[in-house]
Amino acid sequence: MSSLPMLLCLMHLTLLTAAPSNPYVWRFWLYENKTHPGETPQAGKLLASADCPPSGCNTIVYLNFTRFQIAQPAIPMICFEYDQTEYNCKNYWWHQSAGCPYSYCKTHSVRYWRERQGWYFYKTESPVTYTWIIRDPWDSRWTTPQHGGVYYSSTSTWPSSHLYLWRSLV
Repeated sequence: MSSLPMLLCLMHLTLLTAAPSNPYVWRFWLYENKTHPGETPQAGKLLASADCPPSGCNTIVYLNFTRFQIAQPAIPMICFEYDQTEYNCKNYWWHQSAGCPYSYCKTHSVRYWRERQGWYFYKTESPVTYTWIIRDPWDSRWTTPQHGGVYYSSTSTWPSSHLYLWRSLV
């Protein structure tokens, strides 16, 4: 038997036995909405999206964006409801003021990459780019929108906008 038919036969067998590739991937979405009390709710603005590798969400996901679409804070601080461990921050204050008005609530201040490792929220200059890091993309909490707030600074008691972060199969 010549080598050409044998090669063609092997290629055909490889195609038949190869695992089918999944045409879908998990995508993370980060949306921002306006939140000031008494104002008409506005449609959300997409800040960032990022895909997990086709093999699944088993590595860190980086959501990069150039600015907040609504808040535009000077020194942004982010607070997510899923993060909260103190009762008042997770229950009472979350529902009363849509976020984290006190210093004992868990918040994420923006840091420069060279400044601190292991943080969740970073910034670079020239051009300004923000990065939110999802260190546990496989966690099932991400399959439903996680609610957060953006604050102008650490002294703000009311968030300037809401954030919604989740993943979906696309």
